[in-house]
Amino acid sequence: MKMSGNIPIPASTARKLALSAFNGAEKTRNKGYEATANKIESSAESILDVASEDKGSQFVSVNAYELSRIATYGSGKPSTIARVFLEQYGVWN
Repeated sequence: MKMSGNIPIPASTARKLALSAFNGAEKTRNKGYEATANKIESSAESILDVASEDKGSQFVSVNAYELSRIATYGSGKPSTIARVFLEQYGVWN
């Protein structure tokens, strides 16, 4: 599993996924995993910063490791789309 570098993903997907990951972080925190929740929030914030730079529906380049983290804890269609990109670029097998 390759976990370095950046990969392209639609900005709108990245924004939606990052926002859903905050909910996943809260659920993780409620289970008592504070450090994990903090890491999820940090990655979500980083992805959201990149994807919110007035990109519309254009692609943005995001850190593959951070995208992988929030795809795991995010939900819905944005998480599925992110996983497809992660698999396409060899980050997930």
